Amino acid sequence: MRSMRVIFTKHALRRMKERNVSAKEVHEALLNPDRPYELGKIGDEEIAVKRFGRKEVRVVFEEKKAGELIVYTVIVKWLR
Repeated sequence: MRSMRVIFTKHALRRMKERNVSAKEVHEALLNPDRPYELGKIGDEEIAVKRFGRKEVRVVFEEKKAGELIVYTVIVKWLR
């Protein structure tokens, strides 16, 4: 998945801004997740999880074509 095109929905961009998550962090979560992708709740969605310090970033996405990922939302969980 090294040569991928990441497309952000407006919702994802809004959530990234609200939750202080950079596009670089999203790309890192997609390319180098802490564990295998989890299945999402809807359709073919998957979730990439990556920890950055005390912040766990969860990227909800779907691969539409080979190498083209649509990011639907970004969730942050603060760790102790």
